[in-house]
Order: sequence, then C-alpha cells, then structure tokens
Amino acid sequence: MLLALLITALVAPQDADPSPTWTGNITAGISATDGNTDVTKASATADARRELTGSRYTLGLTWNFSQESGLITQRKSFVKAQYDRFVTEKTYLLAQSSADADVQAGVNLRTTLGVGAGRQFLSTDEWSASGELGLTWFNQEDTGAAAQSYMAARLAYNWGWKPSERWEFLQSAEVYPSVEDGNDVYSKVDTRAKATLGKNMFAQVQWVMDWDNTPAAGADRMDSLYLLTVGWKF
Repeated sequence: MLLALLITALVAPQDADPSPTWTGNITAGISATDGNTDVTKASATADARRELTGSRYTLGLTWNFSQESGLITQRKSFVKAQYDRFVTEKTYLLAQSSADADVQAGVNLRTTLGVGAGRQFLSTDEWSASGELGLTWFNQEDTGAAAQSYMAARLAYNWGWKPSERWEFLQSAEVYPSVEDGNDVYSKVDTRAKATLGKNMFAQVQWVMDWDNTPAAGADRMDSLYLLTVGWKF
C-alpha cells in the first residue's frame, strides 16, 4: 500500500516553480606532517537541497581519510539521497537510498534502498524538526564474510536549532532494525555545530556515530568519527 502511494506521488504532475535552485554547503579539512612523524589526514562533507512546490530533493556526503607512515589508518565514506513528495503541508512520502564503506570497521559496502512517510513538525527560522518511518532493503558486505541482505524498518529524525545568526546546531539519526532477526540492528547519528565566520563561510564541528549490533569479525559495535572543518554555503 505504501509503495503504491509513493509511486502515485512520484508520477503526479509537479506544480511549476519559477526558480528552483540548489542550496547547501561544502566543508573540507586537511593536515599533514613530515619528518619525525609522517601523518596525512583529510576530510570533506557536502550537503545539498532543492525544494520545488510540493517536493524536495536532498543529497549528502561524508568522507574521511587518514594515513600514517604509508599505512592507511582510516578510510570512511558515506553518500545518501532522498526524495520527498508532500501530500499535505506537513506530511510527505519519501524514497531514500544510501551507501557507505569503512575499511577499519571491515565494511566493504553497506547500502539501503527504501520508501516511507514523514512529518514536518517544526519549520521556523529558529527551529526545525521532522520524523520518518518506512521499510528499507538493507545489504551489508563485510570483509571475509558472506553478504547480509534483509528487510528492515527505518526510523529517522532530523532536528535543528539556530539560536542566532552566528550559531546553528543540527542532528539527524537513522535506525534500521531487521524485521527478520532482532539481532540485526544498525544506526547512525550525525551531530553538528556550526559557527558563522563570514557571509558564506563557517566552521563546523561534527560527530558521526555508527552502531552495528552484528559487526564484522574483530570490529567494535560502536564507531565514532570526529571532524573539525571549514565550510562554504551556496
């Protein structure tokens, strides 16, 4: 039933929008040392959104790389895409997909593809909050193990607070509990604090937490990534 409603929404005629544009931000950070210590670190994030009358497109990317004395100590990447079709002013149907890899956690590739529905609870200059619920096909390929594929529920929320023109705090979270095996649960929480440095420039502190209840052999269930970057709005 949900899939049928989503397909109907996707093929429904779009209202004309006089000036649909992409908005978002890009951040980057890099450091390198040579001599007694040979360490290279680099990271980047990108987020973009395009809003039309009655619909919304959202894209996101996170990448982190670290190398010490020629040995890769971390290589982690994540991309996501989502389409929202509003059926009322605050309720929408959605289609989402994501892919990520984490060398140190033993994850060669983790992908999700699903549909669902969401509700925009708050949308003001100071506050934003939304919640989503749906079903997702979840696939994970770990190093040295057979791929895991199963149907999972998806529970997610997005929250934002902008107390002033200078500061902004954001958090998004997704939880994927398997509908086939209660032990298979994966979740991701992305928390950010931004400080405006200029008209289009800002500094960002970011904490990305991954929880995999059934991790690859030898890997921990919880994995945290901390980033300090400088970004530009567009």
